[in-house]
Amino acid sequence: CEPGNIDERPTVKKKIRIGNAGGYWGDDLDALRRQLVGGPLDYETMDFLAEITMSILRKQQLRNPDLGYAGDFLTQLETCLPLAMDRGVKIITNAGGINPVGLGRQIVKLAKRLGYDLKVGVVYGDDIAGRLGELTAAGEKFTNMETGARFAGVQDRISSANVYLGAEPVVTALDAGCQIIVTGRVTDTGITLAPMIHEFGWKMDDWDRMAAGIVAGHIIECGAQGSGGNITDWQDVRNFHDIGYPIIEMKGTGDFTVTKHAKTGGLISEKSVKEQLVYEMGDPAQYISPDGVAFFDTIRVEDKGRGRVAISGVRGGPAPEMFKVSMAYD
Repeated sequence: CEPGNIDERPTVKKKIRIGNAGGYWGDDLDALRRQLVGGPLDYETMDFLAEITMSILRKQQLRNPDLGYAGDFLTQLETCLPLAMDRGVKIITNAGGINPVGLGRQIVKLAKRLGYDLKVGVVYGDDIAGRLGELTAAGEKFTNMETGARFAGVQDRISSANVYLGAEPVVTALDAGCQIIVTGRVTDTGITLAPMIHEFGWKMDDWDRMAAGIVAGHIIECGAQGSGGNITDWQDVRNFHDIGYPIIEMKGTGDFTVTKHAKTGGLISEKSVKEQLVYEMGDPAQYISPDGVAFFDTIRVEDKGRGRVAISGVRGGPAPEMFKVSMAYD
């Protein structure tokens, strides 16, 4: 506020619509355009980073230091940036991979060429491949979480090492007014949770709301898997060729609805949502992310018909004390 003005919090939205237009590097190149033209959205998210993708991007960067990000995102932005700007949709993606700063610079160049003065946010710092010696000397053991194997056996063969960051740095970029945000290894759920924290003013230690955002992000993080692409009863799904990608309508209370644009293929139903919920879930009572732990065994899923599924009752607990690191080695 200007000096002398009353310090008032801006009006908080009652509901925001967050879509997804990609669940992995190599997903449908037309999904972003279809989401932007299909109906109103506040945010669009895109996830590019499977674990193996990081090692592939590292190999790219070793051949050319300017690479290391998902170039498919730039390809889509060429035609979709005007759509997003005209509709006021902010885009958040982890397409930055190993080189988010490099991708950010390319987006700025593209925007200028298309005539837009764009504010781009870049989240980096997750890449610790060059700091492993320093960190092990300081006492970090990097013990394998699944097998208990010692790090020393592979330390000299590591090609990539990335910390799973959460929503917090993305929220900082949104608070700074960024219209497009690219990140390195921010979690698939974190890029969806961040707009909720930003818009509703949620506290980072409000564990139930953090958990609700994590669950919402998990449902849409894999693109069309959450809208019929991953359902066992495939015969119930109409028009796979024009499948609609999922959308979250989130309320400030933490209750939300899963849907998709009208007149698109695919299926949003209790079955399709539940099947995506159990995908890569692990312990349902302890779905762990850097933003908190979501208790999947508290979730209430209610089919409202007409392609709308309501989610409520999500509970959560404190975030773990340490971050997880994904590594690849030769």
